[in-house]
Amino acid sequence: MGCPIGAREPVVKAPTKVTYHKDVASILQTHCQVCHRPGEVGPFTLMNYKQAVNWAEDIKTYTANRAMPPWKPSANEFPFHNDRRLSDAEIKTLAAWVDGGVPEGNTKDAPNPVNFTDGWMLGKPDLILTTNEDFTLGASGHDAFRCFVMPTNLPEDKYIIGFEVKPGNPRIVHHTLNYWTLNDTARKLEAASKEKATDTDKDRGPGYSASMGVGFLPGKSPREDVPSLGNFGGWAPGQVPRILPEGTGYLLPKGADVVIQTHYHRNGKEEKDRTQIGLFFAKKPVKSPYQTMYVAPKSLILIPPNKEDHKIDGTTYLHTDAKMYSVMPHMHLIGKSVRVTMTPPDGKPATLVEIKHWDYNWQETYWFKKPLDLKAGTRIDIEAIYDNSTKNPNNPKNPPALVTFGEQTTNEMLFGFFGMTTPENKRIIFRNTPPTPGTK
Repeated sequence: MGCPIGAREPVVKAPTKVTYHKDVASILQTHCQVCHRPGEVGPFTLMNYKQAVNWAEDIKTYTANRAMPPWKPSANEFPFHNDRRLSDAEIKTLAAWVDGGVPEGNTKDAPNPVNFTDGWMLGKPDLILTTNEDFTLGASGHDAFRCFVMPTNLPEDKYIIGFEVKPGNPRIVHHTLNYWTLNDTARKLEAASKEKATDTDKDRGPGYSASMGVGFLPGKSPREDVPSLGNFGGWAPGQVPRILPEGTGYLLPKGADVVIQTHYHRNGKEEKDRTQIGLFFAKKPVKSPYQTMYVAPKSLILIPPNKEDHKIDGTTYLHTDAKMYSVMPHMHLIGKSVRVTMTPPDGKPATLVEIKHWDYNWQETYWFKKPLDLKAGTRIDIEAIYDNSTKNPNNPKNPPALVTFGEQTTNEMLFGFFGMTTPENKRIIFRNTPPTPGTK
């Protein structure tokens, strides 16, 4: 949102009765302060009158063109929670306040401040995990994917109903993938990494390097009833934490280690990070464990150079009845647009989410206000357009070159992720062919 501006004399373009305390503060509380407060992803804070005045012109400009607050969906047939779009009336109020010379008004009209609990959006977590020391990221080279092993020491099984990831250094942390493991494979990999480490390594500290997940095979589980490896989602800039619906949750077995794979961007200088994750546990019985499913491309990702409208799509079919709670599309830098649709058996296609202007730096999970009841045979499609031309300012390669699948930022991906449960606690099945009629 522009560059910092210093104190200035208010300029009255049009007289107004709109004041900060009576009209503007509540809008900033509702739509802006979740990010624009100390310790969060916003590059500046909007917690008081003075701060709002310093950014007044940018507030007017970026809300008028709807660049702020960030809300990427351009179409969705089922309403989402956390829709941050400002109403036309709110945009007009902010503009009138700026054009009226940013009057402060009477502090008696001010709304009560929002209570952000100790920096955690969902309140104080039941368990906070982090490493014992900082991780040092070298200045140059490919992106780094570091796995951090954090023992939970839980004496009993728990169900995770919410989590928050707090990067220690938001300048370099792009995303995390969150896992748990019951065997000691991850600890052995970390120990081996530490044993091989030297003082000349550009990446130093806790954890071990691994790509495409946590980099180890599940191995044998010490429990027959629970696998040795599980996951509970991930985090990326734009993600807003949310408590799962009552009666659902991700299993976290007693004694498990949490392993967080963290994707780091290098920025030309040595940096340090110590990311935290806060876990929130179910207080009531969990009848339907939460499952994460996905749709992927039909074929290998090969995006030719100088192509500004390259289409890639994928299809999957649901083979079990299920409830769908959320949808999250995922691409990388040269993604241009993406659409995810679902088609019920013998029904018409419905758009789950469409994003016409993809932003790699803002990838959000979209939660349906009312879960979708899907029948076996439901078809789910994802379609994306990529711009691998010089017209794309986000293209990392100049001149453009062939782009293939991979987890480096300069590679590409296409996934649609879904949060789901089944009525009878069955394993959800996605396949690339429809189910045989009369079966589930």
